[in-house]
Amino acid sequence: MKTKRIFSTGISIALLSLLVYWQVRNYRSFDWARFRDSTHVNTVPILTAVALIYLTYALRALRWKMFLQPVCRTRTARLISPMVIGFSSLALLGRPGDFVRPYLIARKEKISLSSQIGIWTIERIFDIGALAVLMAVDVLFSSQLRSNPYIRSFRFAAAGLCVFVVLLVTIAAMANKHANSLGRFVDRMTARFSGNWARLATQKMRDFAQGLKAVSTAKLFWQLAAVSIATWLIVAISYRQVAHAYVVNSPSGASDIPVSLDVETAKLAGSPALAGQELTPTLLGKLAPSLSQKGYMVQMKQNSFWVIQKGTSVAMPMGAHPNLARLGVSQMILLLGLGMLGSILQLPAIGGGTQLAVISGVEVLYGIPPELAISFAILLWLVTYISCVPLGLILAQREHLSMRGSMKRASSLS
Repeated sequence: MKTKRIFSTGISIALLSLLVYWQVRNYRSFDWARFRDSTHVNTVPILTAVALIYLTYALRALRWKMFLQPVCRTRTARLISPMVIGFSSLALLGRPGDFVRPYLIARKEKISLSSQIGIWTIERIFDIGALAVLMAVDVLFSSQLRSNPYIRSFRFAAAGLCVFVVLLVTIAAMANKHANSLGRFVDRMTARFSGNWARLATQKMRDFAQGLKAVSTAKLFWQLAAVSIATWLIVAISYRQVAHAYVVNSPSGASDIPVSLDVETAKLAGSPALAGQELTPTLLGKLAPSLSQKGYMVQMKQNSFWVIQKGTSVAMPMGAHPNLARLGVSQMILLLGLGMLGSILQLPAIGGGTQLAVISGVEVLYGIPPELAISFAILLWLVTYISCVPLGLILAQREHLSMRGSMKRASSLS
């Protein structure tokens, strides 16, 4: 187990190092003065975002209580503490800390850990499914995203995510339906080595199947789906609150913000990575040859740059005044999808994958400069991952728990 953990951590570090190297290559002109300026934010939206994240823990506790209905009766309030401690463990210990929640709930409710691992599996399916539904509705119906040049790619990704969710649901349903057959197969395979192992493995399989039966009725399914979608929608709103903490302090408004290369022109020039960089003569010189090859030219009109299609009267303004406070919930839902993919590469107490995904997302999709994107990703990490740690440590101490010890016991028992 230790060797496997070292190997997986090594792969994560290597991948994150490559991502960091790629980011550094693109940040050779990183403006540290602008980065320091971007760290001045309004505290009220930040506090609101933290409150919303804490609200999601209550919703997750409610959802787990609903999962437990076929097994035992409990109260939502009893499960809030394991949720906060569990997510604190996830922030401090990385992905292995995710098993602390099912372990604490199994211990508190005096039920098997294997059944809670089964519920944890179903919880992951509902999380992915809820985010898939939000993304699908977002990219199909949101008026804020129709002009984004990457909208087709996101529609394809949302469709693929929905198919993946259907596949996961099918696998879980088959595992639930054929639990006895799977149990007998595991029993035959492990009995060749040890009778005790066979009995233990069979019992674990039965407990796991019991957890998969958490969704026992259609009514319960739709209730769980509603709670899951509400949870992720609240997370998206908290993302928006963090973005809206970056206000324009200039009395003259957006006109004093440096004009940056917009996303549409950057993609038209075949250089989407340049989106968000300040629109300087040097940058225009880089773009002009690529735009010319595609039949476009850049002209100055009314103190602003325009991209004009040669031989026609088609023209569009070039450049944008990037401001995170202009982004809405629709844009944040797309960042949530990117963040979920990036979270696969999480390191203990550091994170990494989610932050790099958010940085790339706000730069490429919305033309936010790298200095502002990094500041936003750091603040988002503090709000969504780290804000629960102080309360989690207090609750763990009150219940005489060691997060690392709980994780080790959960890993050994599962």
